[in-house]
Amino acid sequence: MDTVSRIKEFLHDLIGIAPDRIKEDTTIFDLGIDSVMMVTFVIELNERFAITLSLNDVIFNCNTIGALCKQIDNQQQETPVRPEAKEVNARSEVSPCVQNIEESGALPPDSAVVSYPSIYDVIARQEQMMERVFQLHLEAVERAGGGKTPEAAASWHKAPKKEKPKRPVPEERQGANGVITLTDSQSDMLKKIVAHMNQKLDKSKSQADQERKELADLDESAGFSILLKELHYTPIIDHACGSRIIDVDGNEYVDIAMGFGSLLLGHTDKRLTRILKKEIDRGFQLAARHRLVGPTAQLVCELTNFERAVFTVTGTEAVMSAKKIARAYTGKPKIAIFTGCYHGHSDSTLITRIHGGKTRPIAPGISLSSSSDIMLLDYGDMESCAQIARNCDELAAVLVEPVQSRFPGYVPVDFLHELRRVTRENDVLLILDEVITGFRCHNGGANALYDIKADICIYGKAASAGMPIGIICGSQDIMNSVDGGPWHFGDDTFPSVEKTFFAGTYFKHPFSIVSA
Repeated sequence: MDTVSRIKEFLHDLIGIAPDRIKEDTTIFDLGIDSVMMVTFVIELNERFAITLSLNDVIFNCNTIGALCKQIDNQQQETPVRPEAKEVNARSEVSPCVQNIEESGALPPDSAVVSYPSIYDVIARQEQMMERVFQLHLEAVERAGGGKTPEAAASWHKAPKKEKPKRPVPEERQGANGVITLTDSQSDMLKKIVAHMNQKLDKSKSQADQERKELADLDESAGFSILLKELHYTPIIDHACGSRIIDVDGNEYVDIAMGFGSLLLGHTDKRLTRILKKEIDRGFQLAARHRLVGPTAQLVCELTNFERAVFTVTGTEAVMSAKKIARAYTGKPKIAIFTGCYHGHSDSTLITRIHGGKTRPIAPGISLSSSSDIMLLDYGDMESCAQIARNCDELAAVLVEPVQSRFPGYVPVDFLHELRRVTRENDVLLILDEVITGFRCHNGGANALYDIKADICIYGKAASAGMPIGIICGSQDIMNSVDGGPWHFGDDTFPSVEKTFFAGTYFKHPFSIVSA
């Protein structure tokens, strides 16, 4: 199997994308591999192909399938220094991480094979490696414009006795030590861009630098590059109106994403602003039910053609609650989701598939056990429907984005209809995550547009034009798990259905409800 075919197979295993949708000029960003998935992608790529590409390698130098295959072939064709027969056993005792560092040139060639008679030799060996890695880091800073090696840093650092001879690196490729080598014209252009942008965004940059010590913000470090370090900050916004946002330096932008899709009426809509100002003047509370909670639920049910609705603050909370409601209603433990999906930042949905069919969290800090009741299937693949049927006894629900946020151009309507048929016939609930599509393509979202007839739908973002909200809608018998079911005064009715736990201080916040 050639490298292109192997890469297609790898991407299918990792994110579920069909091989026929992958071309040699397709970029990894076209495939929906965003900053959240990128680290996992690089780790699994190196493990699958036994290579040592860095994150910067993939992002800047081989971000198309063709370039990636070429780089894999180049690395695999390089023949590492092999030990004599009597030294093979010593080599096998070196950890894979150390071995990769040695073969990538971080250590001198004479140290590729050694024996470790005691723990002190191991420690000495690790110290030598760290010294070399530190030197490479300093070289990277210097090449990126960080100046000469600081004397204070160099005072405790001593270079290894021998260094592996450096191979000539083409200017258009990234060096083996992770440093991007620019031509003179590229370097001049980059300096001009940095100077120009820093002049335009002086206040934003200064404020970001001052606040970084206290503020932990992923947006400030995602995709970090030493080469572009002096541009690694976002404009800090002062005010916004309509489609325009203005930063603290007075620069004006067109917000083509409209607040990550939440601002259906634009920034600072005059009618909405007037309504919210009136609500502030009335005084607002968080304990008792707001006067518009009931009418808003009725409007939501009228638009979506569902029988009951509940509110949360975010789409992530709505997803978490919908899964809980499905488990309570069915009495079954597992939820199926699909590759390429995004259902918010709760632990149980932040998983990906690695080769061998196993799943793993996409980032550190996520418990392995959090995905124990999650089944990961391939989106758009009819075999996934067969898997659902085979596992129906333990599946409470199937959770799906009808239009995946990472692949908005791919809408397999026939697959969605088959998914509906299979789940209905096997007593598995179908949950549509319409946080992005809800109230946009149709009043009833994709569920109505494609005539899917899901059991539960999740909405958010656009429903309150900028105020935080999540909404869960469903049929009465399913949603009765939230409160025990409706009842009436003056008769013998009561909340007779067994309830799950559902509560949140801000779930019916006055501003979100009024806005909705």
